[in-house]
Amino acid sequence: MIVRLLAAALAITAAQAALFDFPTRNHALLGAHPEDFYMYVDRDFEGQKSCPWEGGQFGYVRGPLRTAAGVTYRHLHEGIDIQPLRRDPAGNPLDDVLAAAPGRIVHVSKEAGASNYGRYIVIEHRIDGCPIYTLYAHLATTEVIPGQVVKQGDVLGRMGFSGAGINRQRAHVHFEIGILLSENFESWYRAHMGGTPNRHGIYNGMTLSGTDPAAVLIAAAKAPDFQLTRFLAAQEPVFQITIPATPDITLLRDYPWLIPNGEVASPPAWKISFTGTGFPVRAVASPTAVATPEATWVTPPAGTSVLHATRGLVSGTSEHPRLTESGKRFAALLLAAPPAQIPPRTTRRRRRRSCGSSVRAVINGGSHGSPSRHWPGARIKCRVLRLSIGAADVVACTLWHRDLINGWEKKPSKSTWTAGSTEHLRRSARGRRWLDGFFRLAERRGRLPNRSPPTT
Repeated sequence: MIVRLLAAALAITAAQAALFDFPTRNHALLGAHPEDFYMYVDRDFEGQKSCPWEGGQFGYVRGPLRTAAGVTYRHLHEGIDIQPLRRDPAGNPLDDVLAAAPGRIVHVSKEAGASNYGRYIVIEHRIDGCPIYTLYAHLATTEVIPGQVVKQGDVLGRMGFSGAGINRQRAHVHFEIGILLSENFESWYRAHMGGTPNRHGIYNGMTLSGTDPAAVLIAAAKAPDFQLTRFLAAQEPVFQITIPATPDITLLRDYPWLIPNGEVASPPAWKISFTGTGFPVRAVASPTAVATPEATWVTPPAGTSVLHATRGLVSGTSEHPRLTESGKRFAALLLAAPPAQIPPRTTRRRRRRSCGSSVRAVINGGSHGSPSRHWPGARIKCRVLRLSIGAADVVACTLWHRDLINGWEKKPSKSTWTAGSTEHLRRSARGRRWLDGFFRLAERRGRLPNRSPPTT
């Protein structure tokens, strides 16, 4: 009986632990030596160089700045850096990177220089009916493809040091757990970041908002009844933004746990509360409509400025907060509309030129004036060609009436060559190629008795 109870307890624990497991074989976070788990950062502060492992944690752990209240950290680290357990003689890591939970591969970036993440993989997990994402960055190799379904513990690739700000000594896997702020990221990106191409679709780091992966891993390992959505909603909010209620807010549709029970389904506006790192934790209906997003309130920790406590999204004071330009772009991402539907391109039939029309073709590089490009099957009459041959002067000649389809026609008033036109053409290699090509085309169609220009 006792054996059965122990087996059942272990099965329950294993089932709960399967929600999220460590992305490598390094589980030192569960012990008393976090320095064996986190990868250190190289720091040079006030003339002193150090390698603190704390820089590998999640949150404001980088960019130290001394203030009147002491040393604060300005730069947000949106994941955790896990150091390798094994290396080859050259110092390259040998650790496999593993899927932290069952899911589907939604993005694989194989180019080391395509982002600061280097080579990275994103997996979508369906947890409590909501899409949750894990990200694995700085990989040396990737062994999965988009659309592939993976189980917990499946090998995704090899740990490496691809990406920005990392070398062989600091090789690690950067691991994130987060949610998607908007499914309409592409339209927002074109509006606000149009100068830089987006190579990663909606799985760009700008639209993935993360929580502390270490806290999730520890909670999932120690609590048999761990529930991720309850854990996320219990985080302490620092500021709130009020945004107009529109059907395009995919955040509230994808993560209904943000909205407490009993809230109005279609209010005039939504008040969304965020942690200091910008992670949404709660959304409540607002009875008052707003035309544009605005900061509602902010409660920065003691000794921390409003700007620093809100990731630079809110400025001002606790009594009078206001959105910064970054904050306005952040709110615009939440409200981003789907990309406009572009109607399919219809093929327009090229109009045949009338007999009296004139064609001006410029030979520049030997392509635009090619007779095989402009003339096959066309009616060539009363055409004036302007030929630019290298650095030579423009030579204009009026060609006699001719029709490559119906044979030759000749009108004395329009059948004269400008004096010296062929001689000018023959002086350059491009001109000679052009004339030879034209006459070959005419001869092939049986429309030209000889290569001599007509005489009047």
